[in-house]
Amino acid sequence: MTRFVTLNQFVNLWECDENDHMNVQFYYSKFEDAGQLFAVCHDLEAALGRRISRHVRYHSELRGGAQICIRSSIVDPIPDSTKHGVFVQHVMEETSTGRIAATALDWHAGTIDSPQPDIRDALSSAVMPRGLKNEADFGTKSPLAALDATMLRGVLRPAQCDAQGWARDQAYIGAISDAAAHAWDRIGLSSQWLDEKGFGRIAVEMRLCILTPMRAGTAYQVQLTFTGLQSRSYSKRYDFFDLRNGQHIGFLESAVMLLNHTTRKSEPLPDFARDALLGHLEKQT
Repeated sequence: MTRFVTLNQFVNLWECDENDHMNVQFYYSKFEDAGQLFAVCHDLEAALGRRISRHVRYHSELRGGAQICIRSSIVDPIPDSTKHGVFVQHVMEETSTGRIAATALDWHAGTIDSPQPDIRDALSSAVMPRGLKNEADFGTKSPLAALDATMLRGVLRPAQCDAQGWARDQAYIGAISDAAAHAWDRIGLSSQWLDEKGFGRIAVEMRLCILTPMRAGTAYQVQLTFTGLQSRSYSKRYDFFDLRNGQHIGFLESAVMLLNHTTRKSEPLPDFARDALLGHLEKQT
């Protein structure tokens, strides 16, 4: 599974959150580094072109002190998909056990003419979308007028950017990580309720799509819509807009669920939260 080691790293305690595991923004940061290193090592930066999306699945927890390895390869498109371009998969493993911790599937707009057999592999089932199987809606949107749609406002700092001044993935995912608690509040799952139950909030799948990359100094807002409800999880979408001109910057879709801090297993959504979600979904249609 996958042919090239792009990254060997370590989970620092300061990368872990209130769930005592690595926060989602650092998964994306490590996958971004892996993607860049994979392209540089194989002289593929020009051929890959712009990245359209990065689809991440979280398979198992990474706690502080874990050692990780990311292996990367070029893969064929998802079967029956209408997408065209180049696809790169990244598989993040915990090295002491070999278990898969997370996977990422990057969709690039470029083309690669040569077969590249040394760095090409079959598409892993672990990388395939599961909770977010629908095709992403890339239609340009305008900010919602409703004030309660806005989850967060922020300013992109230079420290959150790459060498060219463009926002790194971690900037987008870090903003969503901060906004997520407020989104859970909308369906009655407050921090107080979670603390009383001994539960936490976790993402199991995310898809980040950048339309117009942010540069240092961009003032932005993030707006929320709920998109689906399953037996133990629900899905939502966060859209980023430039506060100065309303331009649609990009969006992130996520599938999330409750985590029992004692058993480290998922918990079903309570009825009151399901009812609240159904109410939001009905209003949005």
